[in-house]
Amino acid sequence: MKRFNFFSCAMALAVVGVLPSCGNKDEPPPPPPAAPAFVTVAAADQVQDFAGDAQSKEIKFSANRKIKVTVTDGATWLTTKLEQDLETGTDATLTITVTDYTAAFKSREAAVLLEAEPLKEGDDVNFPSAKATINVTQQWSEGLSANAILYSFPSNAPAATTYAVKLDGQTCYVYPVPRRSSSDGSSGLNARVATFGITGEVEVKVKVTSTTAVSSVKIRPLSAGITPVVSDNIITFTLNKPQNLSIEVNGNISSPLFVFANAPETDIPDKNDPNVIFFEAGTIHTPGTFTVASNQTVYIAPGAIVKGEVKTDKTNNVRIMGRGILSGETAIHGQVRMIEINRAQNVLVEGITIVASPHWTIPLTACENAEVRDVKIVGDADWDDGIDVVGSKNITVDNCFIRTKDDCVAVKSGVDYFTDFDSQIKVENIRVKNSTLWNGTYGNGLEIGFETRADSIKDVIFENIDIIHVQGSPSNEAALTIHNGDRAVVDNILYKNIRIEDASSTLIDLRILQSEYSKDTERGRISNIRFEDITVIPSRKTVNMIGFDSSHAIENIHFKNCTISGVKITKVEDFSLNSQFLSNLTVE
Repeated sequence: MKRFNFFSCAMALAVVGVLPSCGNKDEPPPPPPAAPAFVTVAAADQVQDFAGDAQSKEIKFSANRKIKVTVTDGATWLTTKLEQDLETGTDATLTITVTDYTAAFKSREAAVLLEAEPLKEGDDVNFPSAKATINVTQQWSEGLSANAILYSFPSNAPAATTYAVKLDGQTCYVYPVPRRSSSDGSSGLNARVATFGITGEVEVKVKVTSTTAVSSVKIRPLSAGITPVVSDNIITFTLNKPQNLSIEVNGNISSPLFVFANAPETDIPDKNDPNVIFFEAGTIHTPGTFTVASNQTVYIAPGAIVKGEVKTDKTNNVRIMGRGILSGETAIHGQVRMIEINRAQNVLVEGITIVASPHWTIPLTACENAEVRDVKIVGDADWDDGIDVVGSKNITVDNCFIRTKDDCVAVKSGVDYFTDFDSQIKVENIRVKNSTLWNGTYGNGLEIGFETRADSIKDVIFENIDIIHVQGSPSNEAALTIHNGDRAVVDNILYKNIRIEDASSTLIDLRILQSEYSKDTERGRISNIRFEDITVIPSRKTVNMIGFDSSHAIENIHFKNCTISGVKITKVEDFSLNSQFLSNLTVE
């Protein structure tokens, strides 16, 4: 019996127009069903081995969804950067950058997970996500240093040519510090910086590329006790701990190489934390001036270069940290400060290198409980003070390297040049220690003043400090200074274990005066100042102690165990002393 195929006949009739068609013929056809998510990485790219000098690798892959990248083991020694544009196709690029090289680990591994997101809720088909894994290994091999940590700087960053640096045979990037123009007051410093991490003994070789023969080398501070070997314009020495050095060839201090050997990081923030402003390694970032809120962290990774300035006001628990470089090269001179911290509490600035400041580098104004630790500052422009403590309490500056044209460290009160609030606050409990300073052609090494618009500035300690150069005018600029230009009583100040290597200006300058910066009509006083264990290498003996009048005088000044050019100071007459309204000066 023949079966009747109704479906076939109905379709045939519809084709010849006997049956009416269904639906509106003007409607577009329904969209095809959504395709399953996919992410495809070539087999050859699924394992990435980093060794030798390799620092960044690009992996091309395909995906049809937005990709989420996760480093599954939380490895802090690598970073990732994704480039993806689904509007133009399915191609994507992942850049993996290893941010340090040290053989202390011998080998290490991480997994980078690429996940193509599932369809959004409400889609007709509930396709799951798709995943692919890239396994990253970093192997130590012969020729890699066991103790040097090389940072991954951007491939498009400028590179210095005056010096070539190797650490245990590995090439270390050398950064040419941007030079501000002569209209900004630049006196022509042409510095280079080699910055890296160190975990143990490292042999450093510095090749001077100039055709001029290297006849002499000084590595400062001299207290580091480093005597290099020089052969065929190659300077060789050994480091075995973190330290900050200035290498000066043939007596030329206008073109130094600064070597910043950093301790390994121990507290790297999570870049996915919403309270972390994270600048990744291997990139030049251009944020300009940006603001930091309470409980936020700014992290500049080793190998990151950030062209911008930081500002925080009325905040608590702010951290600015890392091992990268913060540059003020694009800022207008005199208009902004590099890291401006106002009315803040519990602040930490740690580890970074700051260059080309257009004004004061780190002013802390009306602050309490702040620390600036292991910060390196290299500048050469008018008004580029290193660290200014203004109307603040409980401030510590520790293990810093500061090379500025103006004051390296200055303690003040009542400054209102760029703030609109009252900072005429008593200053107390300030500690500056374990640091190296180079003061350029303006200002002073360690300064209190000129602005002293508060009732008192007291309990300040400067301890264990190397002042490697002071290049200022001998008229009123010096290595150690107190310039009381307003009403404050400056009291209980200790200078202890200070080493002065090169001072073309005056050694000590204490003054009570009416200056161009003065605003108070009443003059202050200076009292109870102690100089202990001061070592002056050059034969610079000039000491100025000039009071204002008998009611505004300098009193109770004590020197203990101080030497100049190897000769111990045993009496006041051993100084070249200029004094007025001075009482009770003692030497032992």
